[in-house]
Amino acid sequence: MRAAGLDFFALSPRWAKDCSTSKTKHDVAFWLNPREQNIHNYGIFTVEDLEAWTKGKGRVMAKAKEAA
Repeated sequence: MRAAGLDFFALSPRWAKDCSTSKTKHDVAFWLNPREQNIHNYGIFTVEDLEAWTKGKGRVMAKAKEAA
């Protein structure tokens, strides 16, 4: 993640079977507490989610707030 310019306060592994995450082909998922929470979500994410994050896509990316 850091090689992709992404930073976080915490990235902790969990067994995927113990988490209510989206489907994954890996045995682990991760609790992510990212920096820049105005543009990034925190929570439990799959390896696939984290890979998408390195490309600026996916569930980790916070949706843009609609103009009021």
